[in-house]
Amino acid sequence: MKCPHCQASPNPDPEAIAILDNIIAARPEIASDKDVTWGGLDIIFLEAAALLGRYDEARKYYDEALKVATEMRYRPEIALTRLNLAELLLEHYPDEKKEALEHLDFAIKEFRDMKMQPSLERALRHKKILET
Repeated sequence: MKCPHCQASPNPDPEAIAILDNIIAARPEIASDKDVTWGGLDIIFLEAAALLGRYDEARKYYDEALKVATEMRYRPEIALTRLNLAELLLEHYPDEKKEALEHLDFAIKEFRDMKMQPSLERALRHKKILET
């Protein structure tokens, strides 16, 4: 199974890594209530860390993003972050399939409730892949 958002290049681009490092360094208050950056932007950066093959770092930032979104009670961002985290775990942490499925099941329920059809379909594709 290949995660379209988490596939790493076999040779990550050093320039892209430097850009990501600079973006993170420029936001020392990331994951705090003082950081008012739109959460969707963080998702893009988190996916970039995953694309660069920095899975442990991406996972750490997903956990932080989930914490912040939960504190803010921002349902769409919570569901999207849990879906992205599930994809990362399924692709790169096969021993943590149970946690990944918990995130996936949570996201599916939320996407249904909020009528977020494209995200729901993306999450359901993972369930179908896992069932076969």
